[in-house]
Amino acid sequence: MKKNFIILSLCLIFSGQIFAKGDYHLVKIISEPENNKIHNFLLNLDENKDINSIVRTSGRDRQEIEMDILQQGDFVLLSQSGRDVIILQCPRCDSVYGGELGIKYLRNGLNMKYRTLKLTLRRNYDDWGLFHGETKVKSLRIKTRKVLGQVIGIRKILINK
Repeated sequence: MKKNFIILSLCLIFSGQIFAKGDYHLVKIISEPENNKIHNFLLNLDENKDINSIVRTSGRDRQEIEMDILQQGDFVLLSQSGRDVIILQCPRCDSVYGGELGIKYLRNGLNMKYRTLKLTLRRNYDDWGLFHGETKVKSLRIKTRKVLGQVIGIRKILINK
């Protein structure tokens, strides 16, 4: 039993999937434009299960967005070639109850057209979830938009419920 626990712990550490104390897994995002790189979005919670920050991990990389920063306006998650590609929006989010969360993405970098996927960050007692309508989102998949073989943006974000 102890041996299995040690092996599992090592696998989690080397896969980059181990999270800091207080982190609550929210959703996994698979990014086709980044060769199917996996990003995990977590909530860093305090002792009352209220949100301190939203965290993105990708392997050993960790990006933390404090709630007060996110409430001030757009937060750029990804920029490439001088363009904001993915922007997180949650201006009316509440650290206790959640709120509407927008993922604004560059659909076409040639004419700078954006689209926004609207989701809801919702709390049920000590359990948090990301919802599309009334259905809990398990994962998101970012699909590439190409013209003549060149990536020019994000075609769509698929929701796995």
